[in-house]
Amino acid sequence: MAQQVLQTGRADRTRAHVAALWANVNGPGDWNVAHQHAEDGATGEAVPRISGVYYPSLGPEDAVCKAQLQFPGCDCSPTYPCASDGCSVDPKPGMLVLFPASSLHSVAACDDSGGLHGTGAPAARISFAFNLLTRTLSSDLQAQAAAGNLSGVPPLQARADVNAKDALGFAALHHAAEAGHLAMVDLLLEQGADPMLLSGNGSLALHLALDSNNAEAATRLLEAVPSSATQAGGTGSMPAHIAAGHGNVDLLGRLLQLRADLQSKQHDGSTPLHTAVQNGHAEAVQFILQEPSVPHDAVKAADARRYQPAHEAARGGLLPILSELLSARADLKAKDDKGHSLLYWAAHGGHVQALDLLLQAGARIEDAPEVPVVEGGQRGEAMANYLAAALVGPQLDQAGSGNTPQLQMSEMTLMHVAATAGHTSIAQRLRELGLSPSAGASSARVQPLHLAATGGHVAMLRWLLQAGVKVDAPARGDLRPIHFASLDGHLPLLEALLSARASPSASAADGSSPLHVAASKGHQETVQLL
Repeated sequence: MAQQVLQTGRADRTRAHVAALWANVNGPGDWNVAHQHAEDGATGEAVPRISGVYYPSLGPEDAVCKAQLQFPGCDCSPTYPCASDGCSVDPKPGMLVLFPASSLHSVAACDDSGGLHGTGAPAARISFAFNLLTRTLSSDLQAQAAAGNLSGVPPLQARADVNAKDALGFAALHHAAEAGHLAMVDLLLEQGADPMLLSGNGSLALHLALDSNNAEAATRLLEAVPSSATQAGGTGSMPAHIAAGHGNVDLLGRLLQLRADLQSKQHDGSTPLHTAVQNGHAEAVQFILQEPSVPHDAVKAADARRYQPAHEAARGGLLPILSELLSARADLKAKDDKGHSLLYWAAHGGHVQALDLLLQAGARIEDAPEVPVVEGGQRGEAMANYLAAALVGPQLDQAGSGNTPQLQMSEMTLMHVAATAGHTSIAQRLRELGLSPSAGASSARVQPLHLAATGGHVAMLRWLLQAGVKVDAPARGDLRPIHFASLDGHLPLLEALLSARASPSASAADGSSPLHVAASKGHQETVQLL
């Protein structure tokens, strides 16, 4: 999909191109961490300039989960109300929000306290998000090629180099192929356009046609230069990676006829099987696995992060694809470079059926290490407790990530994972399987309740309390869930803790109270509540 904006005279022409389009479904308790779609200052043909979110009408507004769009650290205005740490947008039916792709943004957890007048859980908030690439068309020829205006090309070609490049290294053929104008591609090839000309990022016109899912233009370019089927693009992507990512089985078959390698790896180590799985194309996955030239162990190929295709399927809850991979003997014990297993990703994504499918296939839930018995009066233990409390800010800002000194991935149970992500359905299933809701990580003694408090997951907190977990359960340093909630200023969760009789004056080993923690982080509303 693309939109052209053509101006007359010598002014630059700009073309906006939709590079990615996806649906977000935020149900009660769901949230999105702060992220950006482009790095600050990044440039290049594949770097989006603009991101956007559209909110369709879903019925009575009060009955729909809020899922506030937040921009930490942005400048405030009367239109976008300001919190102490940024601005926010309350979704409305028919609203379109556009922002720089490099803007840090997040989605607040959906309110799970009840829908219209408290009569039940609110409906999921559905939105459609996209990234836009922009193309500056530096010549009349490029503008006509991008627009598919055949009548404008012949007279222009007589006084312009058909292979002249713009700032991105695009020639007219690149623009025509990306826009999917087959007749224009034909005309430019007839007039001497070079199909093997590389953009500044190392892309052929073929790669751009494939990226835009313009199969007809891609097929024509393959006919022009069959050897381009094995030509890598700027990120190391082979045409087979891109075709698999779009689920185009017919094009994959054509590429195979031209000796494409379905085991080839991009710069990030991923194979066409990875890209097919990542984009949810079961037919393409089946095609690759059943291709005689693909060895049986291709299902276990790992990328640079040691992600195997099954990790991607488990993380996305892609049941037909996961089943296909398991039938092809995917490695049930595979772990990525952070130590995350297939079961971890199924639990983290909230995919109960994927979790069950893995367990039925033979995956085993690992037990957490035993909590060491240490005399609390020992000097070393006392010092460890003191330091744990004193370092609560820097150590636990990312609690549950498995990357902090206080909480290592190897110490977490799947119940910790469910609590970190706020998935009560996973927690319930794990409890049915015999996992304890109050399991403590060995060195930090962090329980799932602490992680639910850190993440602001009210529904998970309530579920854990109903499961019998103590509201003031201590982690190392005598840190209580209310300390963790105060750290990030989670007001709804703090209210839930206080209503469950959590002590607002609980003292950590270094003497810190929840009030101290909230004040040190500048959470004024939290301070007032406490």
